[in-house]
Amino acid sequence: MNTRKRIDLFSYKNFTISIVLTVLYFSIAEAALWFFDAKNPLNDLEYYASMVFSREEWKEAEKFRNDLLKIGIRGRMIKGTIIYNYRPANSETANFNSFGFRGREINKKRDGEYRIGIVGASRIWGSFLPDNKTIPYIVEKDLRTKFPEMDITVINLGVEGSNLQRGIATAKHFYKAMELDQIVFYGGFTDIGYAYIFGNVDWIPFESDTDMDEETFRNLIRAIYPEKWWNKSRVVNLVISSVKAELGLTIAKDIVYDDIYDLEIPPLQKNTLAEFPEVYFRRIMDSYNYFKESGIEQVYILPSTIQMKQPLSDLEKKIMANYEPFLPGYNAFIRKSYEGIISSFGNRELPFTFIDQSLLFDGETETIYFDGMHVSPQGSRKIAESITGILSDLLLENQAATSQDPS
Repeated sequence: MNTRKRIDLFSYKNFTISIVLTVLYFSIAEAALWFFDAKNPLNDLEYYASMVFSREEWKEAEKFRNDLLKIGIRGRMIKGTIIYNYRPANSETANFNSFGFRGREINKKRDGEYRIGIVGASRIWGSFLPDNKTIPYIVEKDLRTKFPEMDITVINLGVEGSNLQRGIATAKHFYKAMELDQIVFYGGFTDIGYAYIFGNVDWIPFESDTDMDEETFRNLIRAIYPEKWWNKSRVVNLVISSVKAELGLTIAKDIVYDDIYDLEIPPLQKNTLAEFPEVYFRRIMDSYNYFKESGIEQVYILPSTIQMKQPLSDLEKKIMANYEPFLPGYNAFIRKSYEGIISSFGNRELPFTFIDQSLLFDGETETIYFDGMHVSPQGSRKIAESITGILSDLLLENQAATSQDPS
């Protein structure tokens, strides 16, 4: 009897030790993979940003990030609308005015002041950029230099995770109070991304004015990357990748990136793809007709995207390949959506000003899209320069028209 008890105790002890050693082994392996394995762009946006930013740019980005952490919860939903923006807050590098947008306070309009609002998602908002490095800030500075006789103000109406549908609703909600003369809509890429996942849906108005913490914000925009614990574990991901490779379910490591656009698009997304250019056009037309009645000048810009860039840097190639296991045919869907918009709009007589910036970074050899969506500080400056050029031409046209017909 005693011998049996000793054997049972010995077996239990060995079993316990085995469990502890197994847990310890996987813990050490997880830590080793986090420190030494290549970072996962699906969950390490800051890591890749730090690879692309210069040392000085990343120093500013870290300061910006820390200022946001000090500010705390910023997001807010506007009841009865599909709009969300930010609580007013101030810091050294990131300030949110009483309207809920980045930048200085917007006061009563001055006599002769010309106000431009730029609507967009995180590129316009300025991810990892201090206030004075955002696209709207640069555009205002450059326009004031080009037109010193004019009192020009450019307002940042960018919101993280937004799209053209939300952007148009935002402009409708705020343009009168902000006394805008012109609105630039910089949107299309996020619309296509959301369409891949949810189809060509119309957002549902919010039922409350509650604040948005990080979890609420993620649920709101329905981030396209999985956030379960097993997606964050390097060991589990390594096992899953190995199994998929054995079953032939992963993309070959030696994939030719020119052929990534030939990968099959799922049937549901094919239907969405066929409808998207018309949905995109309809939303712009509705917006154009609405603001035309109020005498607001409008510009619609189709943003650049990694799927239209050639050549791609090694990092950009890796990012594009990493989309496919989670979002099959995603790159082909994005590219074909762009081609559909460009073809559809090219065959129409457009009553509004439409600018195709899809090839803005074509020919750039360096990494522009450090996570596939957001662009480097260099990319932001180039976008700002391009928008400045567009608006400069329109201002010159208006000045010429006014000189010929002062009425």
